[in-house]
Amino acid sequence: MRRSTTRVLNTTLLLLGMLIAGAVSAQETPVRRYGLFVGANDGGQGRVTLRWAVSDARRLAEVMTEMGGIRAQDSYVLTDPGARDLELQFKHLAQRLAADEHRLRRAEIVFYYSGHSDEYGLMLGEDHLSYAELRRLIDQVAADVSIAILDSCASGAFTRLKGGAFTQPFLIDEGTTVTGHAFLASSSADEASQESDSLGSSFFTHYLVSGLRGAADTSGDGRVTLDEIYHYARQETLQRTLGTFAGPQHASFDFQLTGSGSLVLTDLSDVTSAIVLDRSMSGRLFVTRELGGLVAEVRKDEGRELQIALPNGAYILTLQGEDRNYRHRVSLGSDSFVRVGARDFRVTLLDRTRLRGSEPPPVPLSVTVIPGVDLVGGDPYQTTLSIGLLVGRAYRVRGGQLSSVVSVAHENLSGVQLSGVGNSVGGNLNGLQGAGVFNVVGGDSRSFQSAGVFNRVEGRGAFVQSAGVFNVSAADFGGVQAAGVFNVTQGTLNGVQTAGVFNRAGATNGAQIALVNVGGDVNGAQIGLVNVGNRVIGTQIGLVNVSREMYGVPIGLASVVEEGIHNVSFWWEGDERTWIGLQNGSNNFYSLVYAGIERGGRWRDLEGFGAGVGVGLRITRRPFYVDVDAGWKRITDGADAQERFTALFDANRGATFPSGRIMAGIAIGDGFGWYMGGSFDVTGPFSFDAVGYFDGREHAIPLSGDTKLYPRFFTGLRF
Repeated sequence: MRRSTTRVLNTTLLLLGMLIAGAVSAQETPVRRYGLFVGANDGGQGRVTLRWAVSDARRLAEVMTEMGGIRAQDSYVLTDPGARDLELQFKHLAQRLAADEHRLRRAEIVFYYSGHSDEYGLMLGEDHLSYAELRRLIDQVAADVSIAILDSCASGAFTRLKGGAFTQPFLIDEGTTVTGHAFLASSSADEASQESDSLGSSFFTHYLVSGLRGAADTSGDGRVTLDEIYHYARQETLQRTLGTFAGPQHASFDFQLTGSGSLVLTDLSDVTSAIVLDRSMSGRLFVTRELGGLVAEVRKDEGRELQIALPNGAYILTLQGEDRNYRHRVSLGSDSFVRVGARDFRVTLLDRTRLRGSEPPPVPLSVTVIPGVDLVGGDPYQTTLSIGLLVGRAYRVRGGQLSSVVSVAHENLSGVQLSGVGNSVGGNLNGLQGAGVFNVVGGDSRSFQSAGVFNRVEGRGAFVQSAGVFNVSAADFGGVQAAGVFNVTQGTLNGVQTAGVFNRAGATNGAQIALVNVGGDVNGAQIGLVNVGNRVIGTQIGLVNVSREMYGVPIGLASVVEEGIHNVSFWWEGDERTWIGLQNGSNNFYSLVYAGIERGGRWRDLEGFGAGVGVGLRITRRPFYVDVDAGWKRITDGADAQERFTALFDANRGATFPSGRIMAGIAIGDGFGWYMGGSFDVTGPFSFDAVGYFDGREHAIPLSGDTKLYPRFFTGLRF
């Protein structure tokens, strides 16, 4: 009886333990969020090239990685992709989710697109991807929650396919069992989406990013929900575009979500640095990096506290008043939360706004000993020559700026800027920067930059960047980047990058020369020890070359083309020989290595052993293809397998001659195919025949002198 009771008790405890372990395991199974962020400045022929689409995609990816629950390895950014590139990335995401499915309680995907579109679909360069096809790609990922955000013209047509309506679960701020999809568009189906040079962004994405950083947290719970961000971005975009030439822009939506609880997009409780705006503040606040570049814009109401999450760094807070602006500088470090109140702001020295068509006359000379103290007097709107004994500081310069330590122009500079340590231009630079340590431009640069350590341009760069250590262009760059260690162009490089160690570009039209080159889509050349590209049209020259597609010739010890030619072939040459060969190369060019024996012979005896090498060209029109290759073939002799093989390396034995092939085939699937064609062996003054390989052979075609061509028919299979 006691044994039976003990057995029942043990069984009960075991079952209870299994239930508890299962429950704990279910609770610990994570929710995982994946992100695909697409920026397309190029909308194809006849459409103006956008300026901020690519940088907008990077900004949103950055904030979602910082505080939106997307891990860095689960975030993908595509710049100016084609339709095929986008399809492949969605396919990759679908495979990722399928592989992780058994470990996840819920999987979510965030898709963002900034670029050109019309009422029918996305404009990706010369490609057009319909909204129906985009929805199919999103659906095939099979996430529990799919969030799609489109910042493009007429993008409301995407949400209009089904229409949308808010449901009560979005207004409940508890629970996390939401499933379904949420689609947001920056404009209605018949409106243009607008971007602003003053914001350095599109209107919609600018307010989307600002809202996700905390401006949209109307409930004050430290979380920004889907409902909050939609209303914030829609209202701010509409208000800001009321007076633009294109007219008001209305964001639209399609929310088809079920379950309980609201969908949280960013969580402010997980951030490590932020600005906390206290209850005393009110008005519109602009947050810019100290060296230039607008980060966030916030509409702050008095009586509530607001937290804006920001990366480490120095920022200028500008509070907009009715007739003047107020500024305050904030520096954020790790685990730094800086509280800012109305009393912290100071009136700016001069309101820089002006009436259209008017501009204050320039001041010919400005001399400063310390920042803010001009010996000549005043704080001029525009200066012809700015001189600083230690630190030179001016608002706008058209002429020159010189200082012994640091030169700073808060807005644009046209001319020459020189200093012993560093130069900074908050706006655009046209001219020359020269410094012993660094040069920084907050806007676009059309200049020659030379620095002992580094150069950085936050906007588009052009002409030359030359630095002892590194150069960075945060957008596109056209010209030459030359550095002792590395160069980075986050947009498209149109020109040349040369560095001692490393080059990276979002896309490359030109050349990259360094030990390691990473170029995205490459039209041109990569030259180094290791070269990595996505779609390469041109060449890669190095020890190791890696690409997804290659339309050119890779030259190196190891060249890997993901979607290139990788075939093992067997072919039968009349009734004489059986061959096996390996083709490996780019999408059009390949190298060929092959070996064969006499028909009817045994491979272990190597009867009539021969081998060859060559290079070839493949022309494909699926499912058909044509291969043409040429090289050298060698036939050996000997009494046994060992002699026949060693004769391959004996110049005085066997026969060596040029040989070529031309064939046509049909591919069945990705690898398998059947083909037929002709091979052509050539004998003449440039060939060698010590075994009488060509003696007695018929059907020779005389070419010139002693040169003859021997054709043979063959058929084969490839894998």
